[in-house]
Amino acid sequence: VLFRSEKKAMELALEREKSLEETLLETASRISDAGVRAVYDLNARETHNHYLLIESEYARIMAMVHETDMDIYVRE
Repeated sequence: VLFRSEKKAMELALEREKSLEETLLETASRISDAGVRAVYDLNARETHNHYLLIESEYARIMAMVHETDMDIYVRE
């Protein structure tokens, strides 16, 4: 289990990644040049992928059910 400071650091990282992704997508939507817009869109996708990695690691460390194990558990 994470120490309190590690938990807060991961939560902050998740918030920052989500905020950056939203900012990149918003900026991309205002860019008329397709090439430049594509760079922002790619960066937003990569940021989203990084968010998912952090989220997965956070869940693993917090001893939460990992997304790959979701189908094993059945609600009664």
